[in-house]
Amino acid sequence: MTFQNPWQEVKDSLDITEVIAEYARVKPAGANYKILCPFHRDKNPSLIISPSKQIWHCFGCGAGGDVFGFVSQYNNISKKEALEMLAKKAGIEIKPTLKPSQGLNNQKTNKEDTRSDKKTISRFEKGSKYLEFVTGIYHKLLLKILKDRSHPVSQYLIKRGLDLDIIKTFQIGYAPRGGVMITLANQNKLDLELLFEIAVLKKTESGEYRDKFSDRLTFPIKDPNSKVVGFTSRVLDYDQTDRPKYLNTAATNWFNKSKIWYGFDLMRVNIRQENKAILVEGNMDVIASYAAGIQYTLASQGTSFTTDQLKILGYTTKNIELAFDNDNAGKLSAKKLFKQASEMGFKVNQVIIPSEFKDLDEYLKSSTFKAENRLKSMPFLEYILSQNLVGLTSKELGMQKQAVVDFLDLLTGLDRLDQEFYNKK
Repeated sequence: MTFQNPWQEVKDSLDITEVIAEYARVKPAGANYKILCPFHRDKNPSLIISPSKQIWHCFGCGAGGDVFGFVSQYNNISKKEALEMLAKKAGIEIKPTLKPSQGLNNQKTNKEDTRSDKKTISRFEKGSKYLEFVTGIYHKLLLKILKDRSHPVSQYLIKRGLDLDIIKTFQIGYAPRGGVMITLANQNKLDLELLFEIAVLKKTESGEYRDKFSDRLTFPIKDPNSKVVGFTSRVLDYDQTDRPKYLNTAATNWFNKSKIWYGFDLMRVNIRQENKAILVEGNMDVIASYAAGIQYTLASQGTSFTTDQLKILGYTTKNIELAFDNDNAGKLSAKKLFKQASEMGFKVNQVIIPSEFKDLDEYLKSSTFKAENRLKSMPFLEYILSQNLVGLTSKELGMQKQAVVDFLDLLTGLDRLDQEFYNKK
């Protein structure tokens, strides 16, 4: 069924309370409903939903609007994208219409623009379908290999503690040698240039298409709506070549690593329920955490975390715990992220990973963690103080001064009360 005014039709077809209830726990409040506002630090439910008026308003931060405003702000998407998402939920087909101000003289141009837009959308949607197709192929190939437990790939996965349920949950796959994707593409008459655009194929200097991933595990990267947008791939331990350990999808029209969290599609509900997220460096840390029952862990898609990523996460929680690698690079990254996140209003803790373990993945699989069966954390600055007691209490003025300067540098993003508290400490 097609409507000329999709905004109103979608709004009339959905109950705003039911939509918001998919994102947060809704409680009755007389004729209305209330929730903890997801857009600011809210200790008591400040966001009121009015079913009769089909609007919402937060009396804590002042945010408010209709169902499109809530969905767009919560998911960090445009209102047009929110319309498309909710229209699909309501079973309504959206038909492009002319704006009232567009007269007859502009109709030819408008039709041409519409055709151009449709062509762009169609190619984007086709690329998304290709990404899902490729994910399925790699995943099926891995499942087939796993039937032979003596296979080197199977042995690697067993060694890493990845069972079948986890492999299926994350749709982990395997890209073999021999150009399986270019072969399938030719057999099925797929658009090779589009496969190149989504970064599944690469081009040689002579312009020939080749598989980008070869003899690698593949980890599909998904957006918050569980749509595949790219891949991370990893060589196996038996690979003695000088190939890079990880090979990732570069920037495409489908994939922007500065706005994507690995695992967010699976973890978002638990992050909201726990009101915190553990941030790690690698995808394997996310998978290991999930397998250990800690299902509110995320990884960035690069060596650094971006403001856009933190902004997206901030709609779900303002509490983060850092669990980076136990090396100098990990410690420097943690300090950098602490400053960045503190300036954006996040409360930052540090997960305690004993020094004998190189990363969270290794720690979670150890007998030490299994004995505790829980992760411990403490305020990040308290952790830094405990780690720098030698320098801070040194009788050598130079060491003490450097330790104090390094610590004071971390206070720049805090409010005045916190700064005074730690200055006294």
